[in-house]
Amino acid sequence: MRANRIVHPIASLLLVPIVSALCLFFAVGAAGAGAEPPGYIRFVGANLIATANGEFKKWRIEKAEVDPKDPGGSVVEIEIDVASLDTDNQKRDDHLRAADFFEVEKFPTARVRVHKVRKKDGEKSENTYVATFDVKIRDVEKSLDGDFVVVSTDPPIVEGRLVLDRMDFGVGEPHSAVNPMSIGQEIPISFRAALPSG
Repeated sequence: MRANRIVHPIASLLLVPIVSALCLFFAVGAAGAGAEPPGYIRFVGANLIATANGEFKKWRIEKAEVDPKDPGGSVVEIEIDVASLDTDNQKRDDHLRAADFFEVEKFPTARVRVHKVRKKDGEKSENTYVATFDVKIRDVEKSLDGDFVVVSTDPPIVEGRLVLDRMDFGVGEPHSAVNPMSIGQEIPISFRAALPSG
């Protein structure tokens, strides 16, 4: 079966995009209504037959209190338009928006709060960090850690990832080991964000 026939239940999130990155810690160039997001939030869903890739096309930063000299005290809050999910398959996208997955008519937004930024243990790189992501999907909130790397300082750009268990948020049915079409519960989220200079 082709990948574009898979029904993909995510998160992101968030956060968890999410997070969201759901979850885009340094993207403090707040996007206003109709503005392009300052990066991306992407997700992957897979079963034994195929893999589907998706992205949330609309999200905005509601709050950004970032101090590069004291990252541990920084806070970023993100709102994601869940209906903006796009897996390049209209039938699948409509299914993901329906009641058995995201139920976007009742829960139109997901939220991510990024805080408690700290250096990642065991990493030699000075540019690798861990943050706590409070991800809220379908009115269920969970906290988890995600990594990000500062890939550029001029302009400032970060990239990172975290993994959500979709069943923590009641998205889709539990994974079944005996059904090859059953989608895994762990959904990887990747993100990239640019901090506009000036």
